[in-house]
Amino acid sequence: MKQSVMMSAALVCALALTGCSNDEVLERNQSRAIGFAAMTNNSTRSTDPQGNDLTDFNEITTANLSFFRVYGYFRDHGTSNVPTQILSSEAVNKVNNVWTYENTRYWAPSNDYYFMAFTTNTQGERPWHYTFPETNVEDALAAFQANHGCGTLTLDYSDNATEACRYDLVYSYAYRETDAAITDVTAVPFTFDHLLARVRFKFTNSMDDANSTISIENLKISGTPVAGSITFAASNSYTGVKWTANTAKGNVDVAFGTGNLTDFAISRTRNSQCRYLIPVTQALTVTFDVTWKINGTVYGKYTKTANIASQEYLKGTSYQFNAEINEESLLGNDSKPITFTVTTVNGWPSWGDGSDLTLQ
Repeated sequence: MKQSVMMSAALVCALALTGCSNDEVLERNQSRAIGFAAMTNNSTRSTDPQGNDLTDFNEITTANLSFFRVYGYFRDHGTSNVPTQILSSEAVNKVNNVWTYENTRYWAPSNDYYFMAFTTNTQGERPWHYTFPETNVEDALAAFQANHGCGTLTLDYSDNATEACRYDLVYSYAYRETDAAITDVTAVPFTFDHLLARVRFKFTNSMDDANSTISIENLKISGTPVAGSITFAASNSYTGVKWTANTAKGNVDVAFGTGNLTDFAISRTRNSQCRYLIPVTQALTVTFDVTWKINGTVYGKYTKTANIASQEYLKGTSYQFNAEINEESLLGNDSKPITFTVTTVNGWPSWGDGSDLTLQ
């Protein structure tokens, strides 16, 4: 199996989170309320000439982002006070292209505001949990922007392994300082970054027989952690913030969708659905089933295994692994080609005396 990596640094969503504030504001002027606005672009589902779906499975984009959760904190400007939380995992939904949420907050004068936002774009049970720093809070807030936020995010699929790695996960952070007159009530911009590594497989039908088609099923990888955490601190860059696997909870098998990998002809390629792995250094094992047909009739079924050597996976990066399927890769050392030989050619019988012709 050949291996390739598409290093597409993935900055997805650019959101604008409008002003945030706290409960101490007495004059609740609606212009000072926290509202939300999103920058969107046109995104449509399409296929390439090979028939591959170009919209990745559960990928979060500016166009399809419809839900996220936000955490908000404030403290008096210029002080080292422990900040007060004003938004805790607040659900924010886009309804008719307007961002709304239930517990409205308002700006207050002369405050520092800190925001963290996360989403898998789903409103059900979420496998992630965010924790604000419990120690060295002042250091964390002093470097909030340099460290691309603060606190720790944990991701854990232990209670629902079937959902493991099926969802994109993005985050953003924002800081706002208000003056005495609260002159800046513009939208707080959220630019969301991908926190996981995106993985998919590309299969090519390289069989010799022009009438051969192949199908791929039961594609899965093993060796990726089921849980991990990432702390936004001392990074000085987005790429510097890295995940740590929770080794105590072990690994999980991750199944890939293969609906696009059915009966494709020679010289054709097909892509699996993608999955989103916790990006740490890891060695992976890949297994899948291949059905080989000739003229529409099943000629053989095979289960194949491949090992991907240990490497460091980076968040916001796409990894594509290429598999070329041919007779040799399917049959391997068990290959038993049909061959031919000639033992003899039976001779004609003797001419004998022949038959006389009667001439007319």
